Amino acid sequence: SIDGGADGLDLARACLRLTETHLRAGGSLVLQVGSPDQVAALVREARRPGSPLRAVEARHFDASGSLVRFVAGAAGTHPGRLQESTTTKEATCPT
Repeated sequence: SIDGGADGLDLARACLRLTETHLRAGGSLVLQVGSPDQVAALVREARRPGSPLRAVEARHFDASGSLVRFVAGAAGTHPGRLQESTTTKEATCPT
């Protein structure tokens, strides 16, 4: 298991910071976290002044946490609303 600090997001925050300087405009970053509350915390983090990342989508899965997708763009450009969905059934890949 990964020690994510007090709120479990230290590694996710480090990924956001690194991505801000390496992801080209239009590129995406997807992070998996444990809960919708953690998604909300990361979205707030990306909205800080000067961040080129904006959260565009979040998917919440009952048993396995949440995914959040950020897209790189011009610093300070953030859409007004995050597209969110909740899935109660686990997705499986055909073999």
